[in-house]
Amino acid sequence: MRVLVTGANGFIGGYLTQQIKDMGWGLITSYLDVSDMEAWQHFDNKENIDAVIHLAALLMIDGHRPEDYFKVNTLGTYNLLEFARRNKIPKFIYAMTHSDTNRCSSVYIHDDEEQRYGTNSFERNSISFITSKIAAADMVDTYTDQGILNGVNLRLANIRGYGSKDTRFNSPFHQFIAKAQKGEDIEIWGNPPTTERDMIYVKDVVSAIIKSVENPGIKGWYNIGSGKGMTIVDEAMAIIKVFCAEQDDCFVCDMETANKFPDFPVRVVSNYASKIIYRQDIEEVRKKSCVFLIDKAKRDLNWEPAYSYEDGLRDMKTYMERG
Repeated sequence: MRVLVTGANGFIGGYLTQQIKDMGWGLITSYLDVSDMEAWQHFDNKENIDAVIHLAALLMIDGHRPEDYFKVNTLGTYNLLEFARRNKIPKFIYAMTHSDTNRCSSVYIHDDEEQRYGTNSFERNSISFITSKIAAADMVDTYTDQGILNGVNLRLANIRGYGSKDTRFNSPFHQFIAKAQKGEDIEIWGNPPTTERDMIYVKDVVSAIIKSVENPGIKGWYNIGSGKGMTIVDEAMAIIKVFCAEQDDCFVCDMETANKFPDFPVRVVSNYASKIIYRQDIEEVRKKSCVFLIDKAKRDLNWEPAYSYEDGLRDMKTYMERG
């Protein structure tokens, strides 16, 4: 098997290329600008390629200009599809954002869910990011429908793992880890918070990509997630268990908070330095629950997540300790 990977230096790309090398596959990591059509034309017939794995993209978190999102994410995907068509590459794997379904009425999202989306972050040009990715995925569908190649759109849930780009933006996830490492209390907003999100470990995303390449006949949309919902409380509990110095099978909060929520499944133990502090006076930030249904990926790809949320954190911790 010989594959071309774009975005090989990115978060997912780094884990993927290492896995491909470990498997002994032929790996081509192109450093061409995906938006440069002429560069890709000059690359024609240079390699015998079985599949393109297209991970290169400008991300919403960076807040690029709208025109740059469409230049890289949309035009860049078109250039890669045309490259695959000209060189008769039979398989095209595209990494799709989960944002195209962030306004769906249903909590549980099917692979073929109608796309409904919006944003609360207009300052980062998030609408142009989402629509640039949707346009790219639509082109993958079109090339597939016309029999040019077998395209696979992998709709990826919220990804956790060492090296993610949101580290430098000090997201709540990374704030929680830092607090747990220092033994500081973790503050949770809500009364209590109940919004659930689907979280998946980066190595499970990599295994789904590998399975998509290994199954040559599969095509279409596949949700890649855990298939389970997690509240921010669930995340904080797991982070405390993994990153606090003392370990136990329980999670913690202070006794005063436990008394405030008699119906909430809180147990109090003394051997954790960090505690969960509920701030019911502050509104929960997350507004919409979203869980991916992954039955299709299990059936067609013979794939399912190997890491629980806690397992992923423990693996992530080993990378952090190595630096």
